[in-house]
Amino acid sequence: MAWAEISADNKTSLVIIEGILTAQGHIDNAVRFHVIPFLSDHPGITTLQKDNACPHAAGVTTELLQAENVDMPWPTFSPDSNPTEHAWVYLTRYLSLHDPKLQNKRQLIQATKEEW
Repeated sequence: MAWAEISADNKTSLVIIEGILTAQGHIDNAVRFHVIPFLSDHPGITTLQKDNACPHAAGVTTELLQAENVDMPWPTFSPDSNPTEHAWVYLTRYLSLHDPKLQNKRQLIQATKEEW
């Protein structure tokens, strides 16, 4: 799974998470090492938007974000209103046009990181 956040003029690093994402995995791989430092480095950004994935909505995740004073509102149920979803569409489109064609997982991860 790939995870990242975007703002109007910036983005977090891209995180590749192997296996099934749990709430604790989301906290350990994304929130603690990317969300919180990103917001500390960019004090003008006060809100990031999450989607409705279970690890994002879990109580342990919400409690940590609240403790860190991170505002991550719920989007409406339409993915069209979440700008991050549009970024994934563009990234997927780019990767599908990659020449030469990506042959394996390692190539896919490398190309994804390069494009991000």
